[in-house]
Amino acid sequence: MHLKRNVIGALCTLLLFGAILFVAVPYVLFAVTKTVPLSELKWEKDPSVIALAPITRDGKEGTLIIRLLDGDDHFFDGQARVFHMSENSLVLVPKDIPQDYQGELPLYYIEHGRKIFQLKFVYRFGTIVNVTENLQRTYLAIESYNGKSTQFCVIERITDMKQPTCQQIDVTQTMRSLWNPNHDHELLIQTSDNEIVTFDPWDKRPHRIREDGDAKRFADLLAAINSQKRERVIFSEGSLHRFLSVVLRVTPSGWRLIAVPPFSQVSWLSDIEHILVQEGGRLWVIEYATNRKSEITLPSSDASLQ
Repeated sequence: MHLKRNVIGALCTLLLFGAILFVAVPYVLFAVTKTVPLSELKWEKDPSVIALAPITRDGKEGTLIIRLLDGDDHFFDGQARVFHMSENSLVLVPKDIPQDYQGELPLYYIEHGRKIFQLKFVYRFGTIVNVTENLQRTYLAIESYNGKSTQFCVIERITDMKQPTCQQIDVTQTMRSLWNPNHDHELLIQTSDNEIVTFDPWDKRPHRIREDGDAKRFADLLAAINSQKRERVIFSEGSLHRFLSVVLRVTPSGWRLIAVPPFSQVSWLSDIEHILVQEGGRLWVIEYATNRKSEITLPSSDASLQ
């Protein structure tokens, strides 16, 4: 019995030591990491723009956009869906649209965190599930789904018109949609009916390509679609891994460990030298190379990255 108590006591001691090792120590290491203003961080790529919601400001709930270049922010009133065009550009569209609503809806394009463009597009039905842009960033495809069919609205992002024309494309069942990487402004829509719908805004109407109609054209388009199905590697020259309260960065030149709060949320940024850490209403950007961090104070503690 005495031996059993000793074993239990030893196990409890080990558990306590483990708790201290994996909880207290990372907190201490993270706390002593030097804190500097965002403007002092060094970026290999353009700093990201992030979106957080729900955020409450002046009694209103909405979405907060923050650019990591200097911490400057912009608040959008109301619930929104956020779509990432690139590491530093976002699109916001209204969320929870009434089912019987038909008319124009506003769309906000945040470009590099420096400019905000407001466009309006004709909305007919369903939930907006995706927004994509072509490689030249001149057109946007807005995809909505009502549970039965899919509709695409293609609008010109940079235009002299007060409101760009919304060109509608209706598809029964969509498997995948993307802008053709081999064409300046051609949208590809792969359907479950073994066809690929192509739409170039310069042609004004969509074309339906089937394997039994134009086998070569169908094969070329399918190859372009399949080439984009592969998961994009965010870190082409390294990888990041989270182990409890430690983030491991591995590159061809070596590896590095960074301590983070144990119950925090960690997000990878496009620049492998930085990670985003959120704990409640506190947000930090950690810079690996210099072992420094910058803090961004959030107005509410229940916000999450979008």
